[in-house]
Amino acid sequence: TPTHSASVGVVSGTMQAIKPHEREMQPMLTMPCKKLKLRWMKISVFVYDMNPSAAGDPIVFLHGLGDEADTWRHVAGRLGNRRLVMMDLPGFGRSDKPKDAEYHVGFFTGCTLEVMDQLAIGRAVLVGHSLGAQISQWIALTHPDRVSRLCLLGGGLLQPETTPMSERLVIALLTTPMIGEYLYDSLRQKPEAAYDSLRRFYYKLDGLSQEDRDFLLLRVQQRVWCAPQRDAFLKTVKCLTKWLPKRQEGLLRRLNGIKCPSLVVVGEYDAVYSPQVAEEMCKMMPTASFATIPNAGHNIQQEDPAAVSRVLLSFLNKGAKGQVV
Repeated sequence: TPTHSASVGVVSGTMQAIKPHEREMQPMLTMPCKKLKLRWMKISVFVYDMNPSAAGDPIVFLHGLGDEADTWRHVAGRLGNRRLVMMDLPGFGRSDKPKDAEYHVGFFTGCTLEVMDQLAIGRAVLVGHSLGAQISQWIALTHPDRVSRLCLLGGGLLQPETTPMSERLVIALLTTPMIGEYLYDSLRQKPEAAYDSLRRFYYKLDGLSQEDRDFLLLRVQQRVWCAPQRDAFLKTVKCLTKWLPKRQEGLLRRLNGIKCPSLVVVGEYDAVYSPQVAEEMCKMMPTASFATIPNAGHNIQQEDPAAVSRVLLSFLNKGAKGQVV
């Protein structure tokens, strides 16, 4: 159960700004957490490690761009007695945010594998959302021995052939020096605008519980007040716009070679990674099954965690294409 004591909140339509002492992000889940010091780049990574002695392959969760491990807060308690590892990717949340890092999928892959090494996890079920789905799929391609099952939520390496002009404009602005920083920082004194920036990622943001809306308001403000996270976010956007297009050639052949049981899940109204692209990618993976979460947008694990958990549990108890294992 998430807990926090910040005084922000959505009260009668008025959103309160956070106070300076509330700007540092704290753990929100009541489960063991720690920071691991990675040998690579000497950075610390924040990790939740639930049920570390549980039998079976652990589940490693990877969040999306600009998010944190707490995005899984309503899923973690629904998956039974399994080992669950949820990390803040470097550059985000409570993990270090190195200025000299190249924030592309290859970088995050190396960090994820070292976290698994330090936790003595040889093979894992990878569950990734958005950017986390790209990382998970890349690990399955480059280190197949480390992945027992693969679950991709609202994302993957396959990119649409055409990008809407509005999205291209946003990316261009965010990756322009000084303009990206200005746009990010402009949300600091505008809690309503910061909160509204989340709407694109939900089918009905206002349909979430009061507790969840308060949590998201707090968290989005903590993000915009963190200059190192701003820099990591903008650098990640810039790195991905160069890294992903170079991986499209030959992708069909590579995805066809993924052998582990896989699952592709997408929200019915996902405005970031369309159900059409997700289903097309699923068809490229012979061991993959496809599922849609009705009445949900991009952040399906937050908008309908019960449905996502049911799909995950069904997948964990079966193999590819519904074959019982």
